[in-house]
Amino acid sequence: MREISRHLEERHALVVPETNQSRLSQFVAQRLRDHSWTMEGYFMQLAIDPRETALLLDAATIGETYFFRDESHFSLLLEEFLPFFSRLGRVPRAWSAATSTGEEALSIAVVYAQFFGSLEKIGGEVWASDINAISLDCLREGTYRNRSLRDDGRRFHASLEPWITREEQQFKVDLRLRSLLEIRTINLMSDSFDAVPGQVDILFLKNMMIYFPLDRRKSIYRKLSSKLSPEGILVLGKSEVPFFESPDMALMERRGTFFCVPKTSSFPAFAKRLP
Repeated sequence: MREISRHLEERHALVVPETNQSRLSQFVAQRLRDHSWTMEGYFMQLAIDPRETALLLDAATIGETYFFRDESHFSLLLEEFLPFFSRLGRVPRAWSAATSTGEEALSIAVVYAQFFGSLEKIGGEVWASDINAISLDCLREGTYRNRSLRDDGRRFHASLEPWITREEQQFKVDLRLRSLLEIRTINLMSDSFDAVPGQVDILFLKNMMIYFPLDRRKSIYRKLSSKLSPEGILVLGKSEVPFFESPDMALMERRGTFFCVPKTSSFPAFAKRLP
């Protein structure tokens, strides 16, 4: 496993959390058995086969997500973030930067549709990316098991209903909603962010920094800061807040929910700026 961990860190800048080490080890062992590969042969396959790399990244990342996870973030999106940008006279560009199988990006699109009312206004303004190409294939296909709906996020389930078709233990998200999303494969550490054009107004990056060592987290925050518009908002997961550190962004708190803005932001003073 040390060889695999080193490969993931050197090639993809990923650190596998201890909670996922066992799953990853079992996956690699199974691939070696299935194809009668040596470890050297496996690394040769990774070098020539993007699909094999995608499978490895899928095993290395946890990918735990569901619709409207951390409901308070979506309440702020609906009630405060979107009205703020609407007063500025624009539909804000949103980016779900570690979207996994896409529930987060689709949740953003649902809230946008609820707020703006017209799908035509939203097209091209909601972006979704992940390092895991297999996960993004799930988003493009748009079929989810019922467990992608939890008690957390229940406030918005009624807003999702018009966009889904239920089938026993799963449901399908309407193509009209999925078509609103611009989908890209992006490694946040090693890739540029040029695949998402222009500046981003609302950037969701939650529960992702556990995959990066502390020194690389600072580098990612610098890249994210440079991608935000002057009024941009970076939404963090709870696990990121205690370790957040950026010379360019300020940590904010509103109704017990945390996010970041550029230190020069004109975001309203109703949010508390933390030291």
